[in-house]
Amino acid sequence: MDADGKPLDLKNTAALREWVKGKYQGRTVRIEDDGKLVLFAADGIGDSLKRRNKKKSDSQRQVYAGLDNAIENSIYDSFEEGDANHPHVKGQDVYYSAVQIGEGYFGVRIKLDKVNAEDKLHYKDHKVTEIEIAPALYAAQSEQNGGHPPAANAISGISLSVLKGDVKPSRIENGTLYQFAGEQSAMAEPVRANLARAMEFAASGTENEDIRQRTGWFKGMDGKWRYEIPDNMEGIHWERLTRSGRGALVHIYDNPALYAAYPDLRTMEVQLYTPVNPGEEGFYNPGRKSIGISKEVSDGMKRRHLLHEIQHGIQDIEGFARGSSPEYWSRRE
Repeated sequence: MDADGKPLDLKNTAALREWVKGKYQGRTVRIEDDGKLVLFAADGIGDSLKRRNKKKSDSQRQVYAGLDNAIENSIYDSFEEGDANHPHVKGQDVYYSAVQIGEGYFGVRIKLDKVNAEDKLHYKDHKVTEIEIAPALYAAQSEQNGGHPPAANAISGISLSVLKGDVKPSRIENGTLYQFAGEQSAMAEPVRANLARAMEFAASGTENEDIRQRTGWFKGMDGKWRYEIPDNMEGIHWERLTRSGRGALVHIYDNPALYAAYPDLRTMEVQLYTPVNPGEEGFYNPGRKSIGISKEVSDGMKRRHLLHEIQHGIQDIEGFARGSSPEYWSRRE
């Protein structure tokens, strides 16, 4: 709504600029995950609005309505070095968040300036990318919500890998992310039977989404068959690691469905480590079949990174297409 209580015209650049400045300029919000403060300074808001004027995407503009909440609920990803054109800025901290716009879910990449001699981060810009989720999510959640669209907090448990686009979930329900398993998993007979049915449907020309709805199986962009295994964010127990910060995955992460599908993951070593490189927070080593999580991030970030790296482990077993570059993996050998 604008100052007169009328619906805001997102295509009216001047009106949007005045509304955003009035709502945010000079405000400070706190990121819940790591406690950092973020200032909406005039220059950052102005630059962001100029970029939105060039890229007339309604979803990019609609995020302004809840940008403060998106930042408060964001999770840290990486640091990008500054350049000579902005000597007062050390670089940008990159965070990811999620929003619901209409009946769609979107990942939001947020850049925050690290300004010299200031403790607060400064908002710089945001970029929105739709999270690909099956329509079944909307039907199930709408029924639960009395016919209304899914609540925004339904995505509060989404992992960083999904927000970045490395992993595309087929659905998210009540904060649970359903990640992908494949043909190399140890399948129960009903799951295997459904895979056979899925292949028959595909051979007869049935649409991929229809196959998913009927069997639980579907083909990814890489042509490989997938089905879903739910995560268990609350079943992660770092206190079970040894004094050296090491332990088998099964000792710290309770997820019987995961281990039934991939028994070898039970013995995968997990370690908490002190990173050498700035911004490094976790890795999966495909050579050693191990996971490392930085000691220096919050407990919430540790949980999210663990689920992210487990997905990389599954990708390694299945040969699924990965979102990271070959250079990333070669550094981990």
